Amino acid sequence: DPTSLTVRQVMLTEGKFLTQQLYSMVRQFSELRDQNNNQIDANLAQVNAYAQRSAEINAKLVQANDGATANDLLDQRDNLVAKIAEKVSVSSIVQKDGSLSVFIGSGQSLVLGNKAATLSLASSNTDGAHKNILLDGQDVTKQITGGDLAGQLRFRDEILDPAQQQIGLLAAGAAV
Repeated sequence: DPTSLTVRQVMLTEGKFLTQQLYSMVRQFSELRDQNNNQIDANLAQVNAYAQRSAEINAKLVQANDGATANDLLDQRDNLVAKIAEKVSVSSIVQKDGSLSVFIGSGQSLVLGNKAATLSLASSNTDGAHKNILLDGQDVTKQITGGDLAGQLRFRDEILDPAQQQIGLLAAGAAV
């Protein structure tokens, strides 16, 4: 009954309540995205630290003459590679000089000899809140597999993004 002031007032009140609920959900999803991006960034910082330390150990191993020192360094490096593997899938190859090359994802080099690449987080060209993982400036987001980083990316891509899209569709449908 469009002529009833009571019915129109109830409709306006319910519409306002729906708008507030949608806004609250959008804000919560935004907070989840920020938390996820912060966790990804923290994991990247840890991987970078482990990779840098592995590169330093590689340099020491190439120079080491003492077998006991070399064994200690090998243990340290193996421990660092295991920590990297918790964050992202890794493969490694022992070089002739005793150094270890470490690769992540689908073969991107993280550590080569005494050099370590740097992982960073950058905003997507299309969405400032959507972050991509860069390896020395190259986007490797799609190549990240295994470990904490892959889990965080899957959460974002398979759960958070679709949920936000559904909320957007619901809001658009309610506006019509």
